Amino acid sequence: MYITLVSIWAWFVLAACLITWLPLMAITRLVTLPFDKGRYWVGYLFRQIGVVTATLNPLWRFRVTGTIPRNPRVLRRHSPDQSSPVGDEMALQG
Repeated sequence: MYITLVSIWAWFVLAACLITWLPLMAITRLVTLPFDKGRYWVGYLFRQIGVVTATLNPLWRFRVTGTIPRNPRVLRRHSPDQSSPVGDEMALQG
């Protein structure tokens, strides 16, 4: 029962974030259109959906272990059951 409630909560949080973020991203895109050709601000805002979703989900815990190398590279791992915004917040790998 607990897992079912947490799953419903996680989907609710993701849906609420997407419903909230979509107008914010549209407004940000319109405001930054003249000077942000690479859509960096909109991309940053989109990646924050994963941060908020992961923070509010009680079953997800992310941690960084070890030391960060001098020349770090970002490694993104993807699995079919992983949502895209959460995949953007992966650890640095050397």
